[in-house]
Amino acid sequence: MLPVDASPEIIIITLISAIGLVMSMAVMGIAYLRVRNAKDALDESERRYRAVVEDQTELICRFKPDGTLVFVNDAFSRFFNIPREMLENTLFVPTMDAEEHEKIHSHLRSLTTIHPIATMINRVYLSSGESRWLRWNNRGIFDVKGSIQEYQAVGTDVTDIRIAEEKLQKYHENLEDLIHTRTQELMSANAMLQQEVAEQTHAEHQLATEKERLAVTLRSIGDGVITADTRGKVLLLNKVAEELTGFRYEQAFLRPLSEVFRVVDEQTRIPLEPPEPGRIRNTGQPVRTTRGILLTEGKPERLVEQSAAGITDHENKNHRDRDSLPGYDRTSETGITRVACRGHCP
Repeated sequence: MLPVDASPEIIIITLISAIGLVMSMAVMGIAYLRVRNAKDALDESERRYRAVVEDQTELICRFKPDGTLVFVNDAFSRFFNIPREMLENTLFVPTMDAEEHEKIHSHLRSLTTIHPIATMINRVYLSSGESRWLRWNNRGIFDVKGSIQEYQAVGTDVTDIRIAEEKLQKYHENLEDLIHTRTQELMSANAMLQQEVAEQTHAEHQLATEKERLAVTLRSIGDGVITADTRGKVLLLNKVAEELTGFRYEQAFLRPLSEVFRVVDEQTRIPLEPPEPGRIRNTGQPVRTTRGILLTEGKPERLVEQSAAGITDHENKNHRDRDSLPGYDRTSETGITRVACRGHCP
């Protein structure tokens, strides 16, 4: 307390000191509250971070350069079937082949302050003896001097993907072998096809030559010849047949034989039908009919004889659509093909 007779200057100085003390205490309280709030926020952030890490399905761990684990999450513990308390602060190295160990050491040594993050895949063996493939995203944690302090690793089990890739690779290899085999087969088949095409072309050329020779022969003979199929449709006439019937080839083609080659009995004037194709095909011998009168529009009537013969292939088999029928008249000869007629006037 101040003396009763204290001067005003002393009173003022005392009051200022008291106010300064109060303000200092207030500042200290505010600073304390800020530190406390910051710590609470840090604790909350760490709690949330741990909750996020623990909820991850990926394997997460932090370890020192010598391999001592500093932290592992539950997924890491479950994967290796080892409690967390037996993993943290211990030197743990999963079971793996020697070359996998060397690959990991080389990978971790490659991390620098410039390139602190890298990915690798390695194969590990579980306590059950099962092998699994893990893909690790590794980050190096360095101090201000650039010295490595810790590593943080996030691993994902990619065994199913790896197996699928191996199967796909084998499939591709098998497919390449199959393509090669099929290509060889196709090349061989193509060579055979080219040979067959060449033989077919040669045969067609010979056939065309033979056809032309036969056509010349047919045109040069004095008989009229008509070829018809087994249904009685005209397929061919030579020049003599055109002259006798009054039909040009283009007019007679596929017309009924009875319309092109109209023959009637010389006594009764009843139309005479050509020999039945079935008889020609079955006997294989020429079939003769009674002679008759050939009726041609715009021309005089002519007395003709008609006969028929089947057209056979190289195996001596009658074709269903290839019987011939020839016929004769007194001054010239006429014929009918594939139910064909040759004729002359006796």
